[in-house]
Amino acid sequence: SVNIRKFPKTVRTIKELVENGSIPRVVEEKLREAINTGQTVLVSGATQAGKTTLLCALLDAMPETERIVTIEETFEIASRPRDLVGMQCRGASLEGTGVVTLRHLVKEALRMRPTRIVVGEVRGDEALDLLVALNSGIPGLCTIHANSAGDAIRKLVTLCQLSGTVAEQFVSRTLLTTVDLVVHCRDRKSVV
Repeated sequence: SVNIRKFPKTVRTIKELVENGSIPRVVEEKLREAINTGQTVLVSGATQAGKTTLLCALLDAMPETERIVTIEETFEIASRPRDLVGMQCRGASLEGTGVVTLRHLVKEALRMRPTRIVVGEVRGDEALDLLVALNSGIPGLCTIHANSAGDAIRKLVTLCQLSGTVAEQFVSRTLLTTVDLVVHCRDRKSVV
């Protein structure tokens, strides 16, 4: 079995997503407000729903003065030239050493003086490290697979608990104070 994923080299803007009917104008205004005021945005949806496309459009809408650190398992996030540092996970060598996990990269991102932290996809215990990083006053963006905006929040709580003995109450309270907006992509052509 071979899996080939080709990503577009161009970035779609929020304006283009509105023009092609993917985003209603009222949602565009809310997204621009969230980006301009430094809110943390969680983008949820099913596989191939357009989460990364929307995330890249949000990055494109950010002021060029921002220092953005992206963290991904595989490079997928496209961005126009700016002050952006892209970090990627690394698997173990043949000797079983040299692993670099998303958790490690999220912690390292804080040392890079970012104005925004962007995680391409949250799907494991790195969710707790991301939540702690966002709670330090740095806004962020990330995507997560979920069936609805509510499911995205519940899944984020569950993923945080995978890291060990963190209490659900702590995670829920911290989420309430750090995640400002959840945008749910229903399919390739619509955003809720």
